[in-house]
Amino acid sequence: MIIAVFGDLHGKILLAYKLCQRWQKEHKTKLDLILQVGDLGVWPDLTKLDKATVRHIDADENELGFIDFANGSETLDNLFLSKDSEVLPDIYFIKGNHEDFDFLDSHVSKKQTIIPIDAYRKINYMINGKAFTYAKGNERIRIGALGGIDSSTVPKPGRRHNAAYFTDKEIQALSLDKEINILLTHHGSTTKKDIFSEKIDALKNSIRPQYHFYGHMHKEADVQKEGNTFLVQINLLGFRRESSRLTSKAFGILDWKNKNNHKFDFMNDEWLKEYTKYTWDKEYLG
Repeated sequence: MIIAVFGDLHGKILLAYKLCQRWQKEHKTKLDLILQVGDLGVWPDLTKLDKATVRHIDADENELGFIDFANGSETLDNLFLSKDSEVLPDIYFIKGNHEDFDFLDSHVSKKQTIIPIDAYRKINYMINGKAFTYAKGNERIRIGALGGIDSSTVPKPGRRHNAAYFTDKEIQALSLDKEINILLTHHGSTTKKDIFSEKIDALKNSIRPQYHFYGHMHKEADVQKEGNTFLVQINLLGFRRESSRLTSKAFGILDWKNKNNHKFDFMNDEWLKEYTKYTWDKEYLG
């Protein structure tokens, strides 16, 4: 199976879909699913915006991109529902620390591990502390979800919504699942002091997944390997100030056959240069 993996989107969901659509066209291959490491930008209600998101809206109105997915739009109807639209994969995401947590919590069900939250049933929220298995033919991949950040790394955790943090109970639940192939977290577990979480590091070492994908810091980073686990910090998907071109190492492609046969690469195709802050919304739609 072929899986696209994105870093923080902060509302740029349509941009992510356009890049996936173009990738399918260029590679003549269908993507099976999209994984996203939190801060998707789930803000269906403008009255719930946090202060950080409000500060960024004037510079980038796409911070509010989820609203079209929640309510529907002509552009998205053409993308997903028209008779000529191609099949595009579903997104499976975890929460970051900048989302409408009350909206997400209102969708949580004890009986489900993934819940669609948009009008097109394309955007699926992965509930913290749970894992699910995605199957395609004889191929299987198990994905564990731990959204939010580590409260022990924040000087004044009380300033944020309680749901912005993962819990010890969620950590414990995932630690019991030794079949997880992908650990998807928002907070990272690298050795850099500014993002190190001892709890996530211990979880990763306990379950030993083939991949640990995470975001949060909006930085480029090379893939590291620790034992049998590839550590992949994914950059923010956005546009560079100096060139208006796409940020690097903000998404990649995982080619997964089984736990012994897989490969992940960040995307650096030449056609990515066509997507700039001023042209991306005019690019290929079908």
